[in-house]
Amino acid sequence: MQSVKGPRQIVPQPPAGEVEAAGPPPAPARESYTPDVDVFDMVWRFFCSTRLALILILIIASASLAGTVLLQAPAGTSADPVQYAQWLPQARAKYGSVADLLSVLQLLDVFNSIWFRLLLAMNIIVCTLNRWNGLWRSISRPRVRMGDGFFRKASHSVVLSANGAVVGAAADAVGEGLASQRYRVVVEREDSRVYLYADKNRFGKLGTMLNHLSLVLILTGAIAGSVLGFRDREFMVPVGSERPVGHGTALTLRVDQFIDEYYPEGPPKDFRSDAVLFDNGVEVGRHTIRVNDPLEYNGIRFYQSFFGPAAVVEVKDASGKVLYGDGVSLAWRSKEDRPVGSFTVPQSGLEVYIVGPVSGKTDTLIPAGQMRVETYRLGVRVPEAMENLVMGRPKKIGDLEYTFVREVQFTGLQVAKDPGAPLIWLASTLLVVGLIMVFYLPHRRIWVVCRTDQEKGTQVVLGATARRDVGFDEEFRRVVGAVEARAGIDK
Repeated sequence: MQSVKGPRQIVPQPPAGEVEAAGPPPAPARESYTPDVDVFDMVWRFFCSTRLALILILIIASASLAGTVLLQAPAGTSADPVQYAQWLPQARAKYGSVADLLSVLQLLDVFNSIWFRLLLAMNIIVCTLNRWNGLWRSISRPRVRMGDGFFRKASHSVVLSANGAVVGAAADAVGEGLASQRYRVVVEREDSRVYLYADKNRFGKLGTMLNHLSLVLILTGAIAGSVLGFRDREFMVPVGSERPVGHGTALTLRVDQFIDEYYPEGPPKDFRSDAVLFDNGVEVGRHTIRVNDPLEYNGIRFYQSFFGPAAVVEVKDASGKVLYGDGVSLAWRSKEDRPVGSFTVPQSGLEVYIVGPVSGKTDTLIPAGQMRVETYRLGVRVPEAMENLVMGRPKKIGDLEYTFVREVQFTGLQVAKDPGAPLIWLASTLLVVGLIMVFYLPHRRIWVVCRTDQEKGTQVVLGATARRDVGFDEEFRRVVGAVEARAGIDK
């Protein structure tokens, strides 16, 4: 008999007339797979990434270091191209030809540069997005179940005895006690345990988001103001004169009268300017400008800022033609504390400085009632002539005749157009609201477990952690008292 060592395999035979193909059977065709790409999700993950936040922090820190080490333009200089061009040679004297590159990169005015403010705004946005998911999850989907280790280590914890009540009834009573203290209660039940989560002022945590948003709006408003607006802190107009506002506008401002009042002790009580505003030669505004009462037109505001002496000067050529006849604001001070102002006579290629006498002292160089004239060729720092003018007496200096007509005052105004101001006001409001929410509406959370112990019966355990909430001790005692009173249980 033939022995059989294992199961016999029966191989099916091909039908008659067919020839079995040689070689292995063909491999099944592969199906191509193209994963779905969610561009929005990719962008969201990029801006929420910790790596981007770290990169931005490093760039901001490097820029801040550069702004600390490198020579920076004086405040307000970068907003005025003329003043900035006058200051830039100081940077060239220190850094040589590299100063022009630093200027183009705005590294000579780092903290006022647009790119630095954009980096700050982006960093705040990234940090806000990074925190948002966890913050909203803690508000909308809080963790209800806590292990026994949490209650043992919690900074605020108490164990109550339910006096023989079943777990479900004890949990219902605890929920009523928590609700009586204006807590929201979320319940999850098991066979032998009931977990409760209670919180109050849960939306107070969003105050930090409002603070972050306010900072972004402040930076956005500052960028909008610097790009789309302007600020001139030294707009000076002598009484009786008219000056163009500039900055791409067709506005001119005339000052008809300036009044300054003083207290008996000497400090200024009030100073104001009666001004008339023209747009393309047409009067569009007339107002008495005070410190807190500006003249406003099309988003441009004129604020009273300072004042000082001015001299009305007339310059004529040999034919008697008036080359200059206007007030000169003596807004600057020489080393000897004399008031100084200047104007140009383009027809003669001259820059003329008017110097007044020292105030409150006897000036041996320039007596009271006189003004000193110093004339320079444009671009030359050596004076051609220096003469004193007596008020009302013409005097020939070089080829021109100069007359000190009278002494007046000038008014100094701040002229500002700030389209970002509404954003900054909104940001300030949000910042205050956010701080109130954070400090006066702290998010208070309490976890509770109702459980059965074979020896002690039904127990109610309350636990909470409260960092930087100095008033939570009293709050926790009040909640425990309400739970005891409502549930009729003892410690």
